[in-house]
Amino acid sequence: MLLNQNKSRRPLVLKAASTFAVAFAFTILALPAGGPIKSQPANVRATEFRLAEPGYRFQFPRDLRPRNGYRTSWWYYTGHLFADDGGRFGFQFTIFKIENAPNPDGNYLTGGVFFMAHLALTDEQNRKYYFTERLQRFFPGLAGYDAATRTVYVENNTLRIDDDARNHRIAARAEDFQLDLNLTSVIGPVVHGENGVSRKGFEARSFSHYFSIPDLSGAATLKIGDGPARTLRAKAWMDVEFGSNVLAKTQTGWDWLHVSLENGMRYMIFRVRDNAGEDFYSASVITPDGRIRPVAAQRIRMIPEPRRWKSAATGAQYPLHWKMIVEDTQLTVTPWIEAQEAHPSEPSGSRVSYWEGAVDVTATQGVDVTATQGVGYLELTGYLRSMGGTL
Repeated sequence: MLLNQNKSRRPLVLKAASTFAVAFAFTILALPAGGPIKSQPANVRATEFRLAEPGYRFQFPRDLRPRNGYRTSWWYYTGHLFADDGGRFGFQFTIFKIENAPNPDGNYLTGGVFFMAHLALTDEQNRKYYFTERLQRFFPGLAGYDAATRTVYVENNTLRIDDDARNHRIAARAEDFQLDLNLTSVIGPVVHGENGVSRKGFEARSFSHYFSIPDLSGAATLKIGDGPARTLRAKAWMDVEFGSNVLAKTQTGWDWLHVSLENGMRYMIFRVRDNAGEDFYSASVITPDGRIRPVAAQRIRMIPEPRRWKSAATGAQYPLHWKMIVEDTQLTVTPWIEAQEAHPSEPSGSRVSYWEGAVDVTATQGVDVTATQGVGYLELTGYLRSMGGTL
């Protein structure tokens, strides 16, 4: 199997550990040296991270590619797979890029740059959840970006995005499943926030650069274990985010949701929880034709039900059932299954657990309007330990 071949090729692991932007702690990998790879040099001193600052102007395809010099960036796909017999699956495919020291020239000889893949699958019918993590140092052929093929990769987990941002091809190779996706977007990227930045808190520089492609759809091929390959219909949401500005030390974690309704409306909603002050709220509304608008914080409410699900693996307790209000729309959020906690099992991995799962959503407007159904993905962080002072 490809998985076993990958494991046999893994480099030796050193004992010295370090920590990166989203509090993912990992062990530095020993890798051979070679000539430098350079892409997208940044106008920043080599000793400073680039900051996400107002006035940023997004450019595509540039911002689809790795943005060197930023502390953290990611390509984040979550979505839903549908079988002709009515079966449903949820999936997550994420590639993170982490710089422990600024690397504006994209040079792998400088060290301290890592790529990590998180791969997850929810099998609703069988009430099963699968999660795999892959972590490697930036090195040609092992993890990085191939400019010739426009491919970001971690081992044999690959993502290719065409320059027009319309076509996305994903190959996910996890311990328990293999997933191939061929996705297409009509509306293309939409930018969250205002003036080029998405605010994450009340501090002066609590910003990231953040855009989504929320209307991806296409075909998927899924194989679980030794079972047969299945052809499924896929709908997905992609997030890209990059920056270097940290959360305040009192900000313990975040609750984030994206929603796609049957009427074509889409929502992105999050709050950053603060144990010493006011929680920070943000949301975007995306119309069926791709227009996006930010929502004022006073028009956002996120209300978890008191009951919580307790993870047998970590002991963390997560609020999985929510009522959320965005402007005049109320969203009722229900998980497909409760056990959708991403929990890295390898000691040399990230050591950060969080809940990320497929949900059903019912949307209502006012009291006399028929409810609209939809699906989404819910992410809950900081319930095992605080994320304060990271990201």
